[in-house]
Amino acid sequence: MKKIYTILILIFLLLCGCSNNKTNTSSEKKYEDFLNNKIPACRVDGSEVWKKDLSFDENDWNCYKVGKLLDVDNDGIKEQLIEGTAGGFYLDYRNNQLYVMPALDEVIGDMTYLQRDGEYWIVYKDALNSGREYYRTLKYNGETLVEDIEIKKFEKLNGEYEYYINSEMVSEEAFNEAKKKYLTE
Repeated sequence: MKKIYTILILIFLLLCGCSNNKTNTSSEKKYEDFLNNKIPACRVDGSEVWKKDLSFDENDWNCYKVGKLLDVDNDGIKEQLIEGTAGGFYLDYRNNQLYVMPALDEVIGDMTYLQRDGEYWIVYKDALNSGREYYRTLKYNGETLVEDIEIKKFEKLNGEYEYYINSEMVSEEAFNEAKKKYLTE
């Protein structure tokens, strides 16, 4: 009898379309609509972002590029990566609306991701200047930011370096350990 109920529930779910796959299909359709300039995405402040207002050119390093579809906020629904030289952003589909996941305006560098212990982390990094390294890793659970780690190295005028983790000065060894812990899969 228990098997019959289980089978009936599974059939009901399949007929209703109650699956995460349908949500991913809906989100991917919304991402496609954004990329075809049919709909905007919303920023946290309520303003709209349209693809037509962004520079897209796969051959120009200074333009946005369409990236991968990944579940970077760990909610079971894939987000669309939009890569860019000023950090880029992710499109997040929730409540039947597209949102721009918070971009870090103060970071001029790369935005990427890594997967640790089965969860995705968003990684912003700027290590192009020999006197500075800046990394910020963000882990979301849906809309909620659950972990935010900043790892920084700055060269002082006298040529010595200062190292920081979340604004707390640390040793070079602690800085290197944090990079290894938070920036590798």
